[in-house]
Amino acid sequence: MERRIKKPQYPPPPTPPKNIIFLHPDLGIGGAERLLIDAAVGLQNLGHNVTIYTSHRSPTHCFDEARDGTLDVRVRGDSLLPPTILGRFKILCSILRQIHLILAITRSGELRALEPTAFFVDQLSAGIPVLRWLWREQRVLFYCHFPDLLLVRGRGRWWRRVWRVGFDLWEGWGVWGADRVVVNSGFTKGVVEEVWPGVGRERGVGVVYPCVNTKEESVRGAEAGTPLWKDKKELLSINRFERKKDVGLAIKAFAGLTSEERQDVRLVIAGSCQRYRSISQPVTIIDIHRWLRHPTTRKRNLPPRARIPRRLSRP
Repeated sequence: MERRIKKPQYPPPPTPPKNIIFLHPDLGIGGAERLLIDAAVGLQNLGHNVTIYTSHRSPTHCFDEARDGTLDVRVRGDSLLPPTILGRFKILCSILRQIHLILAITRSGELRALEPTAFFVDQLSAGIPVLRWLWREQRVLFYCHFPDLLLVRGRGRWWRRVWRVGFDLWEGWGVWGADRVVVNSGFTKGVVEEVWPGVGRERGVGVVYPCVNTKEESVRGAEAGTPLWKDKKELLSINRFERKKDVGLAIKAFAGLTSEERQDVRLVIAGSCQRYRSISQPVTIIDIHRWLRHPTTRKRNLPPRARIPRRLSRP
């Protein structure tokens, strides 16, 4: 009888560390920034060298890893153009600031000294054609959160449609220039493939979900595990309070319930500290109490009749 010899299991050979460059337009506090920080920290923990370049970072409004030395964050490309011009032309300024950043770190030799292996471009794809021109050997990954051309409002006027033509084409040019395109959900994957059919080529568009730390307890103390309201169902909306997030959709959905259904349901709206103006017409069917105006409302002082608590985040 033939005897089979079990082959010893050897650990895989160590991967040589790579020099990965992240490019982000504005490293503030948000879901996109959280994902980028987590990806950078994860790659760094695997032994790779990570450097993050951004056109803006406020030490008082960013995640801890971006200011406490955990990550190498460098602000470049912010000396020529402001984020907006009189509150307008944001997309134009964002594109030019990203291109300025890439040209500045390339011309100064700073980027060459890092010997980049790959680029992780987040949110804005406009600089990818410039990267492909200057750094032809390096791989480029683009993380698309949602096509910008679908987020633009006010296309009803002809001059706004004409104004956006060039930016929409440039966005698509950048997306097609990436070696790999990944998105944050299956829904976004379907939208991206519909807007740019064939993008991603034979590999298609990948999905990388935002990571969640399931090991560390985020809630501690006596309040952990206890509901805000007893015997009530809770609907949770977490977003920045800005127009494109359409937080009003959650309120309108809540308003769509019957009076009897709303008695047993509470809508919790959590988001960043921006003034909320997303609903053009007041939803009069919902009784929003005056206490809701206070951003520091805590669990212990939630009125039992409160139907829509709002919690504003702090850095």
